[in-house]
This record gives sequence, C-alpha cells and structure tokens, in this order.
Amino acid sequence: MKRERVIFVLIVCILLLTNVQSILASSTVILREEKAGGYQYQITQEQNEYKWKIGHKENVFFIIESKENADYLDRFRRTVNDLSLQKLEFILSISYLVLIIVSIILGKRKYKLIPSGPRLFLICLISITLLYSVNTYYDLYDSYNDANYYFHSLLNIKGQL
Repeated sequence: MKRERVIFVLIVCILLLTNVQSILASSTVILREEKAGGYQYQITQEQNEYKWKIGHKENVFFIIESKENADYLDRFRRTVNDLSLQKLEFILSISYLVLIIVSIILGKRKYKLIPSGPRLFLICLISITLLYSVNTYYDLYDSYNDANYYFHSLLNIKGQL
C-alpha cells in the first residue's frame, strides 16, 4: 500500500514538472528594460525569438530580432544605456563645479583675499571640472544623436518610415 502511494506521488510530481517546463518554455520573459533621454527599449524572449519594444517619447514600435536588424538593435541598446550613465555623469560634474564655486565664494567672504597657493589650486580645479563637464556634455549630445540615428534606422528596416 505504501509503495503504491509513493509511486503515485512520484508520477504526479513528474507530470507536474513536465507541465511546468512546457509552461515556462512558452511564457514570455522580460530580459532587459531601460529608459533614458526619451528613448526606451524592452527585450522579451518568447520561445526561441527575441522581441524588442523600442520607443522615443510616445512613439513605440515592436520589432522581432533578425539577422538584418540585430546589429542596429544592439547598438540602440548600448546607446540608451550610455545615455543614462552620461546623464548622471553630467549632473555630477555640474554639481561638483557648483560646489567648488560656492566654496570659493564662501572662502572669499571669510578671508577677503585668498592666498596665491590655494587660489592657483582652485583655478586648476575649476578648469579641470569645467573641461570635464563640457566633454561630458558633448558625449551626451553625441549619444542622443546616435540613439536618434539607430531608432530611425530600425524603423526604416522595419518599413515604418
């Protein structure tokens, strides 16, 4: 009697596991999702094909990955990821520049005249931070242009434009 129950339980478990595998194999899995600078993408996997949801502001399109568009989709993904990092980098560099300028203003109020050693150091610090901020701004601008290019290229490949 116990042996029959054990066999019955094992058979039920095996049937459940095989059904769970088939359900998981046919379900949609979101692999990656990102939004930055008005651009967005979402990668989902259904069985053996990848479906992309790409968009700019309110324009959203669905694309199935193929050999023709795989490179553009990957570049669009990397560009959107770069946009979010570069935006953060730009905000931090501007914040640092503001912090240095506020420190100079507060220091000047307290000491009336900043000695030449610290003054030279602060001028170098401002110059480096300003140069870094401008460089980050241009990188951010280039990434926006790249994202726009890849977005429209993907729409041309898909035949939307």
